[in-house]
Amino acid sequence: MTKVPRYSVDSEKAALGAMLLRVEWADAALKVCQPDRFFHSGHRLIAEAIARCAATGTVDALIVSEDLKAKGLLQAAGGLAYLMDLPDACPSPSNVENYAAKVREAARARDVQRAAERIIEAATGTTGDFWEPVRDLGEALRDTAGGRTTADAVAELRARREVAEQVFRETGKKIVGDSTGFPTLDETTGGFQPGHFWVVGAFTSGGKSFLALHFALAALKRGQKVRLVSLEMSDAQMVGRLAYLVSGVPSDALELSEADARKRKEAEDWVASAPLTISQEGNLDDLSLAIRQASRDGTSLMLVDYLQLVRSKGKDSYDEMRRVPVEIQSRVVRSPLCLVALSQVPNEDARGNDFVRFKGAGEIAASADVAAFIRPGKKLKDRNLVYLDVSKNRHGKTGKQPMRLKAGRFEEILDGDPDLIEIKNAEIDSF
Repeated sequence: MTKVPRYSVDSEKAALGAMLLRVEWADAALKVCQPDRFFHSGHRLIAEAIARCAATGTVDALIVSEDLKAKGLLQAAGGLAYLMDLPDACPSPSNVENYAAKVREAARARDVQRAAERIIEAATGTTGDFWEPVRDLGEALRDTAGGRTTADAVAELRARREVAEQVFRETGKKIVGDSTGFPTLDETTGGFQPGHFWVVGAFTSGGKSFLALHFALAALKRGQKVRLVSLEMSDAQMVGRLAYLVSGVPSDALELSEADARKRKEAEDWVASAPLTISQEGNLDDLSLAIRQASRDGTSLMLVDYLQLVRSKGKDSYDEMRRVPVEIQSRVVRSPLCLVALSQVPNEDARGNDFVRFKGAGEIAASADVAAFIRPGKKLKDRNLVYLDVSKNRHGKTGKQPMRLKAGRFEEILDGDPDLIEIKNAEIDSF
């Protein structure tokens, strides 16, 4: 028995409502979802009319209604009153790309359903071409997964190489991705590369959230879009910490000089205007959807704080933690973004074991392209010494980089630093 095809009338109305408000929103939605992807026949007509009007540079409900009327399609599309009401059906017009993505996902699901039904019909019948619907299903699944041709992949490879060569010519640095904000870490890892999954572990209060914000700040200063999935702290706490990294003035300080108050306000204003999205997808299904959305909206860097707070449908806590990194890696590997997830480490490792691992399941390290730990040095603790220990790098070198961590601010200890000799003499390679 054929099931009802998947579609969401609310998503379709929300997308159309936003598209009718601004031509920029119409253009953004049409890049994500073409008119033929709408399920409701009237909505398809409206989307087609919006596309025609957007091509002329002007869109609103009256202009679209005139377009439909001229083609004798206004009543089939629902009429003028229906068009005028559509903008009110959109909860947040700036999320038009998300609404369009949901419409497109539903259309892809219908493609898969139709192809699967044809396979069943061909398989249970006595005549007909069985392989034709199988090929159709393959195409539908390929589209659902966002598949690309090898020509697309080669073009991407060459584009990345050109950028890396340009950076090398200008700076002498061999980095194929975007800078992490730490030169030595860039040299070791190659930087943040599209399709890569990083995991950074630390003990409780070990600085992992601040390190993630350092990464975010480096990307935001380049004008790149960043998405932060914050499951441990509130949005206000996260932006307060980020503003602190910009200004050096704590967000909770109450008695400030005029100069510090001005610096803090300027930093908070900068953060408010930065291309940063903060969300709280604590469920694995929701997080997977957020990764897909970020992959489509131009996000370069996505941060998850932290893995052990993501819930899945596992049989127990171990099975949940096993599923989470595997699913994340499968979503990220063909995406245009780099995802950095933070992780706890077991309590027994905090007691001084040389071997440090992520808390939960071996799949965390196995799934990661880069696995790193913030490890406190046993000696020179008064100097706020830690290591950023890159213990796994699927595509390059590993190594330990001494760093200072003071009041949430990380700083690489580089050659030429007057403290480096003292640090080496203190045998900081022992933990």
